[in-house]
Amino acid sequence: MKLKPLCAAAALLIAAMSGHAMPDTCQLPDGHRAIAACTPEGSLGSGGDDPLISLVSGATVGDTAFSGTPLTFSVTGLKPGPEYVLALSWNGDPKSRQSVRFGVGEPPAWTSVLPATVPCAFHADQPVPARFVLPIPAEYTNKGAFQVVVAAESGLPASVAGLWLMERTEPAKAARVLLVTGDDYVGHRWRETTPEIATLLREDPRFEVSISECPAMLGSPLLDHYDAVVLHFKNYEERLPLGAEVGEGLARYAAAGHGVVLTHFTCGAFQEWPGFE
Repeated sequence: MKLKPLCAAAALLIAAMSGHAMPDTCQLPDGHRAIAACTPEGSLGSGGDDPLISLVSGATVGDTAFSGTPLTFSVTGLKPGPEYVLALSWNGDPKSRQSVRFGVGEPPAWTSVLPATVPCAFHADQPVPARFVLPIPAEYTNKGAFQVVVAAESGLPASVAGLWLMERTEPAKAARVLLVTGDDYVGHRWRETTPEIATLLREDPRFEVSISECPAMLGSPLLDHYDAVVLHFKNYEERLPLGAEVGEGLARYAAAGHGVVLTHFTCGAFQEWPGFE
């Protein structure tokens, strides 16, 4: 894809205006800035040896999404030392399932970083784009480059609206908190309440807050990046099932001594997993 040189601030502005559901500022971790992006309109970055996200396999669907079986992206130009986070947005078929893997080396050694899940969220009983963040472990950044695969597990080909690379610009705070949402009872408008909860958490200067609209993140090995999770969702099995892999991931996380906070109506989540009781 064609490289368009631009500064990080311009990348944020273009992404926000392009209709690709760039995660809102409140969703992104405190103390980070966008340094590269990949949307169907092209790869955005400063060029040269600096970070860049490129489409390796797959195709664009109009100007709204990438689609492929699987979709593969390369992330290059990473520097040892800085912390990076990958932000993604997808709004795929609510009857399909897709997963995310990171790969490093040649040939790549692959690790599942997001279990198979529905490629969207649900608000007021309607499918909406899901926006989430994946912290990038040092084992990937120290190599300078890695690959991201979004794989279709069932249904239609994998679909992604865009990827954004964030770099830490401020010292880490005392505790990283992930606020997890993405579905709820029709009368609980989580798209409106989640930013308010994030604002309250950020009033404590010790907390670095990120938001994920993908509850399957609870089954990711990357969850250990966070010191605590705040669960602000109630999923429904018929549209957003969370299987044993996700529930057991949350159980391991809690058993390791991490913090787990539940808001109303999370007590009704994980209906298909008896272990949540």
